[in-house]
Amino acid sequence: MIRWTVPKATLAGVGVFVLGQLLYLAFSHYELLRMVLLGTPGFAAFVAAYLAPRWKMVVGMSMAIYGAVLGELMARGYEYFGGHVDHIGGLVATLLILLAYYGAFSVVGSVTGAFLSRRLSTKSKGEIKSTRINGVSVD
Repeated sequence: MIRWTVPKATLAGVGVFVLGQLLYLAFSHYELLRMVLLGTPGFAAFVAAYLAPRWKMVVGMSMAIYGAVLGELMARGYEYFGGHVDHIGGLVATLLILLAYYGAFSVVGSVTGAFLSRRLSTKSKGEIKSTRINGVSVD
């Protein structure tokens, strides 16, 4: 069993982002899959918030920052290898737009991840309490 810490939960969320970006590039000719992969920021925030032992909303919302930076790096790499990238403005304008987009998805993912982790942990604690009487296991 992995003991989740805040850095490990953050890395798990960033890993979801990287996987989503790579899948987006690999399957760029499948429109439906590309549309599904646009939800990667929300899923990354969900994973990070769900796995974080504390500061769930902060860890989940931090995925917006990591995602904006990673998105800009992926766009620069895609352009470097010959792909066409539409430039919205400069670097700052693109980062702000990505931050707003990822921030909106991260709010939903963070709230969902934090809610479900607390809900499931209270259910499991209730089950554990029901099998113990005065600290002695009844099993």
